Amino acid sequence: MKYLFLIIFTLSFFMVGCSKKEEKPIVNKSQFVTDTSGLKTTPLSNPNEPFTFRYNYEKGKSYNYRVSSIASDIETMKAESTITQTFKQNSIYNLELTPTETDQGGTMEMNAVINSIKIDAQVQGQSLSYQSGTVKDSTEKLKFAEYEALTKSAFSVRISKLGEILEIMRVDKILNKYFSINAQANAMNPEQKSALRMKFIEGLLRPIFVQIFKPIPDHSVAKDSIWTYTQAPAEAMVFKMDNTNVYKIINLEKLDNDKIAIIDGTIKTVITGNNKATDRGVSYDFTKPVLNASGKIYFDITKGVIIKSNVKTKTATHFTMEAPTPKGKQKGERWGTTENSYIAELL
Repeated sequence: MKYLFLIIFTLSFFMVGCSKKEEKPIVNKSQFVTDTSGLKTTPLSNPNEPFTFRYNYEKGKSYNYRVSSIASDIETMKAESTITQTFKQNSIYNLELTPTETDQGGTMEMNAVINSIKIDAQVQGQSLSYQSGTVKDSTEKLKFAEYEALTKSAFSVRISKLGEILEIMRVDKILNKYFSINAQANAMNPEQKSALRMKFIEGLLRPIFVQIFKPIPDHSVAKDSIWTYTQAPAEAMVFKMDNTNVYKIINLEKLDNDKIAIIDGTIKTVITGNNKATDRGVSYDFTKPVLNASGKIYFDITKGVIIKSNVKTKTATHFTMEAPTPKGKQKGERWGTTENSYIAELL
């Protein structure tokens, strides 16, 4: 089971405060209040007019986003008895993006910093929480070393003109802070340190940015236009999953004086692979996982930024197993359901 503070976005993420001055930014509790409602847009006089998507972040201007994830996981294992495990986690990340340059091909480079993080989790009925800037005890800092390292440590990101996250880079400050908190980690060999770097980049940071930047087409579109984005193949138990995001413009509306494209997002999944496997004498029979995803994205085409997105996913898995024992064959069965909601808000 994907337990606490190892999930975000399948999925999670943080800093320190000692003096009263250091704690002042934490006073703003509203920074951790996620708004899950839709935006109150109004109809345009011509909602069918054609337009072209374009990311247009202004150089030197700071953009503040709140990215939230709400995750739940239930697993039930049935053998001689039935055991159910539950996990819930709410994660909130407040980050600041400042564009530094855009090249001739439209690729943007941005400075980024996660200013604050809050985690609330329940594992088997036990509550755990974390809030950046409030951890003072060295033992607690070590416990949350990854998140302590992330908060207030600047790094950079490169985004293509079509919204693809090309590179997350300059994460040395994050790693250096992590090693200062977790001194034993300094004993890692180069291969282990490289793996740790990739864990920060791919496991912790990228899941945040995919909520802020969505793939857009490079041609003129209008209401009811559809485009797709093919994800890299993924593994689920013994299966290979080929996922394709499908986007459709469901309306063109107005928010204040800006034109807003409202986009519906879904997913198409092709699952392949042998459903049977044997490992150390245990036979497994897997059912193909069921994945559902839906979302709504608000793209401000006047300013060239996503101002809000709300994406939900649900995955159901199941398998049976059979193992030889001195008393004969023992059978077991396992079900799992994972649900995630991801909300990105331009503040």
